[in-house]
Amino acid sequence: MPGQASSPAGSPVPFHSLNKTPCAFIIETVIRLNVNYGGFVYLSTKDWPGRSVCTVFLRGCPLRCSYCHNATIQTGESGVDSGEIIRKIEDSLALVSGVVFSGGEPTLQGDALLALARAAKERGLLVGIQTNGYFPDVLSRLIDERLVDRIALDYKTRWEGYSRRVEGYAGATVEDYSRQAERSVAICEQAWREGRLPEFEIVLTLFWENEKEVLSIADTLPRVPIVLNQGIRKRFWKEWELSRQENGKPYRSESEVKGERPPLSFDELAKIGGRISKIGRTITIRTADTGEVIYEGDRSRGIACQR
Repeated sequence: MPGQASSPAGSPVPFHSLNKTPCAFIIETVIRLNVNYGGFVYLSTKDWPGRSVCTVFLRGCPLRCSYCHNATIQTGESGVDSGEIIRKIEDSLALVSGVVFSGGEPTLQGDALLALARAAKERGLLVGIQTNGYFPDVLSRLIDERLVDRIALDYKTRWEGYSRRVEGYAGATVEDYSRQAERSVAICEQAWREGRLPEFEIVLTLFWENEKEVLSIADTLPRVPIVLNQGIRKRFWKEWELSRQENGKPYRSESEVKGERPPLSFDELAKIGGRISKIGRTITIRTADTGEVIYEGDRSRGIACQR
């Protein structure tokens, strides 16, 4: 059969998903685990640029970012057997070339994430991770076991409000998050430069209030691809908490909480990008209207080299 090798017994041997060389013959190696499950998308063209993938959402996150688009799965319990999630991935095989694990924060469930990533690899899929970088040791394990092909690290700013929420993990403070995220960036950058991590990007979500902090963070980041992501929904943490009711009575409507200030425009994001460009650094500007526009930094023109 084209695209497959055979074991001595004549059974198909799965190929490594990156170089298409035969792997050792694998009989199901996944240890069945209970996964705190958030949801599943059978076909996505947005979660991995240039690929059709399925997306697994894992419930739970140590942070409480006020703009989170998956706030309903930041907390709670919804236990699902890992085999059920693997079957969903298998149902997508005809349509996708990879699987993305998102959340919540997928690395919060380290053992479950590694088991699901192994299952995806055994089925010939590429594996992507969307993470806030809070659990660098899990990222290191994924990289060392060659279980991940792409990491998108959404680096948070202190302005986003997570440090003021009491529902998060006790250690999820500004200082602790910064330390863990910096470790994650260092681990991923090294693996990316060594070729052990094919794709790596750092995502910075911008609102009109946090521009200065983003500029400060970007100044400390290495020369890796950076995405400037247009923040669409911004809800201040206290208003978000009280938006539905207070003492049994409505507090503020959702429209009041979101406010009337429009998101930063493409031109505004491009201007910020010009201030953080470094030689050899790729800047991607991602907006709802224009999608993704990629710039290559050069010595004289900042991010003026569009491609």
